[in-house]
Amino acid sequence: MVWRSVAGGETESKGVGVWEEDMELKLKKTGNSAVCSYKHASAPDWFVIGTAVAELGTTVHVGPAVSSAIRGSHAQLKTGVVNVLPSSTV
Repeated sequence: MVWRSVAGGETESKGVGVWEEDMELKLKKTGNSAVCSYKHASAPDWFVIGTAVAELGTTVHVGPAVSSAIRGSHAQLKTGVVNVLPSSTV
């Protein structure tokens, strides 16, 4: 999870380490807060990575981002369906 609380501000981040099995990520926006959670694809439980608070406005852009976080290393992103749901259905 990587974020900035204000445009042009300092970048903050939290991570879950390196895993060899598939993982799922969930980002839930409520007002000016965004909660990022993950789970192993084969597990039932979600774990919160962190919460970011920022002036997000009304337009939200969604898309994949990936980084190995290790210089000279390769990262691969496999995506499925991205669902954007109104908060009343989440």
